[in-house]
Amino acid sequence: MSCLLRPKGNVSRRSIADAQGFQAPRRRSPNGSTSAPLLPLPKASAAGTIDVMPDKNFLFTPTTESDRTYIARLNFLTDVHGNEGREVTAAFAEDYHTYVERWTPERGGVIAWSNHIPAGGAWLIWGTEDHHGYGHVESGVPEVAVAVETAFRGHGLGRLLLNEAAKIARAAGAPGISLSVDADNHHAHEVYLKLGYKPVPPSAQAPGASDSEYHRLILRFS
Repeated sequence: MSCLLRPKGNVSRRSIADAQGFQAPRRRSPNGSTSAPLLPLPKASAAGTIDVMPDKNFLFTPTTESDRTYIARLNFLTDVHGNEGREVTAAFAEDYHTYVERWTPERGGVIAWSNHIPAGGAWLIWGTEDHHGYGHVESGVPEVAVAVETAFRGHGLGRLLLNEAAKIARAAGAPGISLSVDADNHHAHEVYLKLGYKPVPPSAQAPGASDSEYHRLILRFS
């Protein structure tokens, strides 16, 4: 939301997820411990997802209120593109309100774990015409913000998190899921296209969108 995927810079502003600049959606404006055993990575087969063969196993758990602090960290990672020594952007405070303070567990999210270590996460932002993130396309279609911790890049986790987020959105009855990506992040753009996302025509961009700065993409479920 992408270290991350939500997609700015080397990543979608509210998304920074994998190695080589794979970022997830951009957005505008914990962690409970677990004793469950690690599970093998699922092979995604739903529309808009792809099979991944990483060399690490991850456990995915639904977000709860106790994960808000970790989501705040993921939000920070998306803002600085995974470079924790970098200064946050001028829009950070406004983005924090949209992507962290206004988020609730009921809106959907997932945290990825590896040997009891949080490896990253994805969470949904259900925007409105009056208040939304960078990746907002239309009412009823949530925007996904995602980020992967630096230590876990390069294992396909960003793609897996996007797949998990799509499952959550579909289960909630949404007709699709959207995200945003920096206009100059060609690698991330190609990744999203392979995942089934389609570019949103400039005429369909949400009010206030800047085509020269970043692009919005959407994954329709039907």
